[in-house]
Amino acid sequence: MSGADLTVKDGLQGGSGSIANESSTNYDATGVYVGSAATFNLVSGSVEVNAGFAIYNIGGTVAISGGHVVGGSVTSQSGRGVSHRGRAIKQATLSIQSYCESTIDMYKSSQDAKERALADLCKATLDYGTYAQRAFGHRIDDLANGGTDNFVNADIQVPASALAVSGLCAGIAGSTFSLLTTSRTQLVVYFKHAGDVDKDGYTFTVEGKAVDAVDANGKFAVTVEGISAKNLGDRYTIMATCNADGSSVSVNVSPLDYISVAVAKEKQPEVSRALYNYHLKAKEFLG
Repeated sequence: MSGADLTVKDGLQGGSGSIANESSTNYDATGVYVGSAATFNLVSGSVEVNAGFAIYNIGGTVAISGGHVVGGSVTSQSGRGVSHRGRAIKQATLSIQSYCESTIDMYKSSQDAKERALADLCKATLDYGTYAQRAFGHRIDDLANGGTDNFVNADIQVPASALAVSGLCAGIAGSTFSLLTTSRTQLVVYFKHAGDVDKDGYTFTVEGKAVDAVDANGKFAVTVEGISAKNLGDRYTIMATCNADGSSVSVNVSPLDYISVAVAKEKQPEVSRALYNYHLKAKEFLG
C-alpha cells in the first residue's frame, strides 16, 4: 500500500474561520480552529476523512481500515492506501487527543521554538478539553489530560473586559452579549426591544457592513462567526440604527470580553481560563 503521509487537521471548529489553512512540511498540524466543536480531517493522497467532535469529546475517535473509513465521512477516495510518515496503515484509530499526545511526546525535548510552540498548543488543547469535560459532565472518569493540568489553571491571568456601549436608539432598551461554543464559535450581541417594534425598521451592521438579525424573545440578535483561536481578542463594532430617525446604539466587543466577564463573575471560570490559554498558545504558534 502506498499513499501520502497522513495529515491531521486538529483543533476546534470556529464556523468557517480557520487559523491555518496551508500544509506545513514540518508539522502534521495543518489547521487549528476554535470553539467547542472540533473538525478532525485525516488526509492521505486523495482520501480525506471529516469527523466532528465536541471539545469535551476530543478523545472521540475515527477509524481507518485498509484505506476505508469506519466512522466519519469520506469526501473523496481513490482506493489508495493510507500511510503515516512513510509507513502504510492498514488499520488505525485516531483522535484529536491522540494526535495532541503524540505531538507533545514528539517535541518534548525539541530545541526548535516552533515545535515547542506546537507542543504547548496541544497541551493547552488537552487542558481546554478537560475543563470542558468537567463543565459538561462528559466522561469525567477519562479526562483528556489524564487529570493532570499541563498549565496551572488558577495562574492563568485573563485581562479585564473592554466592552464599550455608546449611543441611544429609538425602540432599543439595552444590549447584552454572549459567546456560544456548543457547536461552533459565535459571538452574539442582543439588542433588547419592547416587543412592539418591527425588525425591518432597523439596520444592523458589523464593522460597517449590513447584516441580518434574528428577532426572538424580545431581542434582536446579531451574530459574528468565523472567529479563529488566535483572534479571540479581535474587536467588532456592532450597531443597530433606527431607520426612522437615524438614532443608533453601538457595541464594541470581542470574544475575549465574554471570557473576561465569565472569569470575573465566577461563571465557569476554569473552562474560560483554559479557553483563554488555548487562545494564547494559538497566537504563539501561528504568530
